[in-house]
Amino acid sequence: MNKKEQEKQDAIKCLKRDCKIKPGSTIIVNQTHVSSSGMSRRLELYVIDKKNNRLDRITYQVGKALEWNVNEKGLKVGGCGMDMHFHTINCLTWVLFRSDKLKSYKGNGGSCINWQSI
Repeated sequence: MNKKEQEKQDAIKCLKRDCKIKPGSTIIVNQTHVSSSGMSRRLELYVIDKKNNRLDRITYQVGKALEWNVNEKGLKVGGCGMDMHFHTINCLTWVLFRSDKLKSYKGNGGSCINWQSI
C-alpha cells in the first residue's frame, strides 16, 4: 500500500471512529469560495458533535478520504451545473459505506447522511 492509499484508509477510519459518522449523521457544508469561471469551489465540512455541543471540522479528513485537493483554504470541488454540496456528500457516503454495507437502507448513497448547506 502506497502513502496516498494509506492516507485514504486512515482518513476513512478517522471519520468513522473519531468523528462517529454513520448513516443518519448530520454534516454541515459551508461554501467559502467560487472561482471566477464558476468551474470550482472551496468547501468546509463540519460534523455535529452532540455530546460536546459543537461543530468539528472534518474538511481535511474528507479530502483525504475522497482523494480530492484539500488545503487550509478548504476542499476543492471541481465542476458546475449540479449541486456540488450534494455531490460531495454523495461521494463521501459511497467511500465510507459502499452500497453493500447499507443493506437496511433504501435510497441513494448521499441520502443516508443528513447534510445542510450554510
